[in-house]
Amino acid sequence: MFINIPAGKEKGIQVIPIGDFSSKDQFASAKNISAQDVLTANRFPAGMAGIIPQGAAGLGDPLKTNDVYQSNEVLPLARDIVEFINSDPELAKLGSLSVREPGQV
Repeated sequence: MFINIPAGKEKGIQVIPIGDFSSKDQFASAKNISAQDVLTANRFPAGMAGIIPQGAAGLGDPLKTNDVYQSNEVLPLARDIVEFINSDPELAKLGSLSVREPGQV
């Protein structure tokens, strides 16, 4: 649905339907699109979320997918967060954080 509020006048809120979800097929289609949009927006592999992508021949090797996701998405974000926390003088009094790199014990 799209909500339009033109200048707050009478009938200022108009609900304009842009699709009919009364049929199962359209609801399922919208649901699948929404799930894929969420995964894409968060750059999360569908196979790791337990979702089998449509039209895909297979999910590939889950261990390789996990390794790539960790090195390309998780570790850079974790490094940025740790750097931000460690740069705070008040938090530095409590100690510093570090990111455990792959292969470290």
